[in-house]
Amino acid sequence: MQYERIICCCGASTWTKVMAWFQIVGNFILIIVFALGIAGLITSVKPEYVDIPAAWKNLAIVVVATEMVVAIVGFIMGIILLIGTKQKRLGFLRACLIYAGAAILILVAALFISAASSFYDYSVGYSNSLKVVGNLVGIFAMAFCFVVIHIHIREIRGGVFME
Repeated sequence: MQYERIICCCGASTWTKVMAWFQIVGNFILIIVFALGIAGLITSVKPEYVDIPAAWKNLAIVVVATEMVVAIVGFIMGIILLIGTKQKRLGFLRACLIYAGAAILILVAALFISAASSFYDYSVGYSNSLKVVGNLVGIFAMAFCFVVIHIHIREIRGGVFME
């Protein structure tokens, strides 16, 4: 009989449940924040208090709405990861593996964009350095998720029974 592989302090099935709950709660909070942001942009109190032109305001609404869609997808993927882990459904876990891989690629692209823009515009160096650090943390977190989900899939295929 095979045993569940221990990663740091927990097994892969426990880690996938923890990651799923972090993803569900974190993205739910983001959805609320983005909804409040869109509501604030749409229902500004008086237009003369807003310094930005209408075209920029519309662009801001589109950007925040796009980020909200990404948060909704992340929320749904967290639910799929939790269901896939509890019911040992490999198709659900593979979907989350693809999601984690795509997130890593997007974060790597964002890392290069942030790093390159700080070389060209020194006035935004501090804010871009925070973006670089944030992207690096995101890359390592998603890489950890990717590896743990992959290990969990292999354990389910190998017949390791998680109780």
